[in-house]
Amino acid sequence: MGCEPQASILCINEWDDIGYIRRCINYLESFNENKVIALAYYKKKLYELWDRNNMSICENTHNNITAIENEVGIHIYDMDKG
Repeated sequence: MGCEPQASILCINEWDDIGYIRRCINYLESFNENKVIALAYYKKKLYELWDRNNMSICENTHNNITAIENEVGIHIYDMDKG
């Protein structure tokens, strides 16, 4: 925050709930009058991150990209497409 950014892109994970995402957006936008201009959605299974087998996160369809985008009103970029 030493550079006092005017805009931010918030990185979110598939396991982040909408309340957490909103709190992060609110914090960033209230701190130094910063504006969150986009979200970067990262979808990676926990077992891939921790190199363990048979671990998976909750596959709740409510937390998909479209639902989050509609909820917060900010465009989301899917980082798994590329």
